[in-house]
Amino acid sequence: MHSITKIETIDVFSDEPVVEKYIMTANFAVEVEEELTGKYKEKELMFFAYKDDMACKVGDRCLVFLRYGTELEHLINKEKVAPYYPIYLGSPIDSYYKIRDDDNAYGKFPEGIDVNTLIARIKEYRLKYDSFL
Repeated sequence: MHSITKIETIDVFSDEPVVEKYIMTANFAVEVEEELTGKYKEKELMFFAYKDDMACKVGDRCLVFLRYGTELEHLINKEKVAPYYPIYLGSPIDSYYKIRDDDNAYGKFPEGIDVNTLIARIKEYRLKYDSFL
C-alpha cells in the first residue's frame, strides 16, 4: 500500500507555457507502507501517470501496480518523467486503486472491493503472470 506524498505536474505534450490545471500528466511520489509483490525495495517511489486516471491527491492511500521503464519516445520533457508507470494490461487487478475510509479500494471496481480481497488477487496475478512483466 502507498500514501501519496507529492504530485508534480509535468507537461509531456508541449514546450509552450500551459496553465497547470490543463496539464494532464504528473509524477506521483508515494511512500511505500507495505510492498505486496516483492518487486520494489524503495521506501518511496515516483511514478508517472495521467492525473485524471489517478484521481488522487496528496495524503490519499492507494494500491499502485507498477512497471519499470516508461516508454516515452514520442513525448517532450521525457527526462523529467519518473521511471515507473502504472501497468495497463487489462488485468483482473488493473493499475491503481484509491483506498477510502471504509477499507474498500476503488478503481476498476467502481462499487469498491475489500482491500484484502484485492491484495489476494494482485498476489495471485503476479505469481501467475510475472514472467510477462
